[in-house]
Amino acid sequence: MKKYLFHIMALCFALSQFSCSNDDNDSYDNISGSYTGGRLSLNYNGQAKKGATIIFSANSSSNATAILSGVVAGADSLTVDVAVSQAKADASPSVAFQGTAAVDTRTVSVTGTVASGVMTLNVDVADDSPMVGSWMMAPVTTGGGCLTMNLKSADGIVTFRGQNVGDTQFSYLISNLGTGFLSASVSSVNFLQNGNVVINITKEGTMVPLGGLFTFYVKGHFLYFVPDVMNIATLVMQMQATKADDLLGSLEALVEMAKNGIPFICIPGSDGKSCGLSVNLPMAQVLIPRLSPLLNVLSLMPSLADKADLFTQVGSIMTTIYTAKDFNMTLKMVRQ
Repeated sequence: MKKYLFHIMALCFALSQFSCSNDDNDSYDNISGSYTGGRLSLNYNGQAKKGATIIFSANSSSNATAILSGVVAGADSLTVDVAVSQAKADASPSVAFQGTAAVDTRTVSVTGTVASGVMTLNVDVADDSPMVGSWMMAPVTTGGGCLTMNLKSADGIVTFRGQNVGDTQFSYLISNLGTGFLSASVSSVNFLQNGNVVINITKEGTMVPLGGLFTFYVKGHFLYFVPDVMNIATLVMQMQATKADDLLGSLEALVEMAKNGIPFICIPGSDGKSCGLSVNLPMAQVLIPRLSPLLNVLSLMPSLADKADLFTQVGSIMTTIYTAKDFNMTLKMVRQ
């Protein structure tokens, strides 16, 4: 009798283990799918991010792949291999996962959970490019200042401030005006390892950090500035309603630019202590129509309210550049 009882108990134990195993496997099978909208809670570098889609595919009870779409600029569909583990909170099973992927000079780390059909995901970026650090405008030398521009118009004449001037004189004026403004107004540009950009501007003798507008990344010979559309939209919504209504309709171009960013040709110095960011005519003719909404937003920010006339001039200069025959502009910086 004891012998039969032992076998029955052993069978029950085996069945219970088999049942638990199937429950676990079922939970992994159930988490595969697409997560977006209300099924996705995403933080990118510690800030909430909307509009992304994650396609999660569980390969086994311990491995899966996550395809990140609309999360990392310049890598619209980034595949990350993740390790999966399971934990049960209360009566609902939850699955945790983590992994990393390399893209350009960046390491993308993901950690997350799936519970009750909702994915909670944290994505953090660490950039290892030579641009990481603090930079200041290059000092004025016999070779020029921090900004140099060369422009050739169709007829050799440009209208600037109500006067007709030759291309060479116009290029010289803009280079000097730009150098003077940037040297006096921009204390430093900080490219943080997490990809954020903080521009420290000088206002009435006080340094004011201007952050949350852009992130950056480096790919090949290009440096990309990526507009943070969510933060910009938040700033717009905080403005006067009439101004916000005018601008919200023009943010579509910024959303498009946020996918890959605003490119600049990046020319590093051989000593690693200097760099040049350049734009040529084909690049400018693509960028200028898309940059106009951003220019409007910047001109309405409280910290830049005293620069409204400057932004008007910049808008006029952008129109001249767009219709030019040839154009090149370089911003020179040195490591602080």
